[in-house]
Amino acid sequence: MRNTPLSYTCERRAEYISDGEACVAAFLHCCKEMETQQAERKIDSLILARTGMEDNYIDSDNIVSRTKFPESWLWSDVILPACHRQTPDW
Repeated sequence: MRNTPLSYTCERRAEYISDGEACVAAFLHCCKEMETQQAERKIDSLILARTGMEDNYIDSDNIVSRTKFPESWLWSDVILPACHRQTPDW
């Protein structure tokens, strides 16, 4: 069973079933069971999301910041000798 974008309740969704009361009852049973399981999984995932938060904390005193920025734009020009005629043009 998948979530509907309109988030109708199980009872509201059951109103659209036209195959008889047995089918409606089966749908409602399944839908309610899925709601229960999804709620339990949501609680479990929230608990899991909070565990280990202390392990990921980094004290700002332990962060090493770069303080030296040598100049990388200061270049020297090197004049190369001319190519020999025997060398093919690339």
